[in-house]
Amino acid sequence: MNFLSALAVAACLIAGVRPAAAQWQQLSESGAGFTSESGKHELSVDIGATLPASSLKLDFAGTALAPFSSGFTGHIGKRSLMAVVEYFHNTRSPISWGLEANYMPRGRNVINDIHSRGADLEIESRSAMLLFLLRLAPRKPSRIRPFIVGGVGVADTSLAAGIRPRDEDGFAWIDTGYAERRDIINDRRTGLAYSAKTGVDVSIGDSGSVGLFLGWYGIPAQSYHPAGVGTVWGFSEQKVAVNSVAAGARFAYRF
Repeated sequence: MNFLSALAVAACLIAGVRPAAAQWQQLSESGAGFTSESGKHELSVDIGATLPASSLKLDFAGTALAPFSSGFTGHIGKRSLMAVVEYFHNTRSPISWGLEANYMPRGRNVINDIHSRGADLEIESRSAMLLFLLRLAPRKPSRIRPFIVGGVGVADTSLAAGIRPRDEDGFAWIDTGYAERRDIINDRRTGLAYSAKTGVDVSIGDSGSVGLFLGWYGIPAQSYHPAGVGTVWGFSEQKVAVNSVAAGARFAYRF
């Protein structure tokens, strides 16, 4: 592509962007939609996807597994869905307060670090949070409402990590002949949780809205204790944070 062709493509792109920008500005400055009188209460359901942002590192040194592997590191869970219910009490100021309840089944991450030994390592986690929220959003009349939300509260979190023989390759536990997972860690903890989100809502009619969000959910490091064969094999407690990145869609109703 020569210079003149590139210039022509750029001109076409600019010509297309300008009308779109004008339509966005006209929509965001419309007097309908989000106003100080459009409802003190707001209830929303968010559906999104999460990605693990923390890892579990297990060191096999000094345990019964040391002859087979030095250890492993893997993400806590894998990509999965999440469900969120939020309530906000709107005020005439840009700051609103609210509550959030969410559930994150992070799924099972299968790691093949000891595949050559005929076994897989599995890590999975689940958490449920209850958070107090503060939201910063413009209160001038508009159909478009960007927002920033911060939250702090409590989380109930489970964490499990174990070893499963690869039965499809003919491996099983010697004592039972089966290929069930045997947990090194299987524990549940309740502790601090926090969140930070940003996004944008678009008003629909007088009381509805849809939007998109991107957020971070954090659970500070807690100690998860060994269980089952983890105790027999000499594993100690593991101190680990459980964090996730989330993104999804919001559906809200104001009343």
